[in-house]
Amino acid sequence: VVVGSLILRAEAFAAFRDLARRDPRSFGRRFYLLLLQGSLISSADYLLAQRARAQLIASVASAMDGIELIAVPTAPTPAWPVELDLPAVHVPSTPSSS
Repeated sequence: VVVGSLILRAEAFAAFRDLARRDPRSFGRRFYLLLLQGSLISSADYLLAQRARAQLIASVASAMDGIELIAVPTAPTPAWPVELDLPAVHVPSTPSSS
């Protein structure tokens, strides 16, 4: 998590540096503070984080070798029981773009 956070902040600062200097009010306070943190990350720390990221990717790829499928839930809660009588949900149609 630390590696990802460091990389994200450094890259966010690089992407928004000019706008942050020109118009800091165009960002919310919280995001602007994250950008400022990104400006403090040294190139050495950024490179170390990228190396750690590459090692993590290699480790995960090695662990996944031979695995063809991972089945995980698509929702954070169990499905409703089939016998539960839920009200119908109306989804309005959208005009076609043709």
